[in-house]
Amino acid sequence: MREAADTDRIRRLARELGRVVTAGTRMYLTGGATAVLEGWRDSTVDVDVRFEPDSDAALTCIRDLEEELFARATSRYSTSTLTSRPKASASAL
Repeated sequence: MREAADTDRIRRLARELGRVVTAGTRMYLTGGATAVLEGWRDSTVDVDVRFEPDSDAALTCIRDLEEELFARATSRYSTSTLTSRPKASASAL
């Protein structure tokens, strides 16, 4: 299960994406992410984004971040910890 995205995690994601898109690209957040940033909710389970114009660089960055986060999450499970509960981590975006 994914960790919830709170305000800090959503802003970190936006910063990372802002580093890879071309100047003038707009990123729009929708759904739960906007509710979190507006203070209506504490967190959301996903972050829905749209880029105008479309940005292959941003999509590649999202894919890379997902792979990195999946690798971190799965590395928490080893044969010695399969019977214990994994520690929570705030390191994922």
